[in-house]
Amino acid sequence: MISESIKEKEIYRIIGSKIKVGRKSSRKKITTISKKLNLSSEYLSWIEDGETQNFPDYTPVNAFIKSYAKFLNIDISAEFKDLESLDIQKIEKSSKIFTEKLPSNIMVFVLASLLIIFILIIFS
Repeated sequence: MISESIKEKEIYRIIGSKIKVGRKSSRKKITTISKKLNLSSEYLSWIEDGETQNFPDYTPVNAFIKSYAKFLNIDISAEFKDLESLDIQKIEKSSKIFTEKLPSNIMVFVLASLLIIFILIIFS
């Protein structure tokens, strides 16, 4: 079984390839598109190469990709459905891990809360 991160990278490469082919067939330059979309040429190149890991953290990469594809009239909805299904699998796995680590006894939570309140009262 291929790991999810490898699948995700492959999907981004497919998206990038479709965008690059579409851009070249429309005979548009990255610099021209960069100015129209107000995105750096470097970002557009990364999108075309499927190198989404190069983007700074908290960058809305998927929104940039969708804008770029929409500008070129390229349908990438199937690829984004694949990405969404991977995200759902990640969420399901992480929620299983998270629930296993939670204390099952509510008394632990109550006692910890009372302890924190007690400490706050003493030191305030």
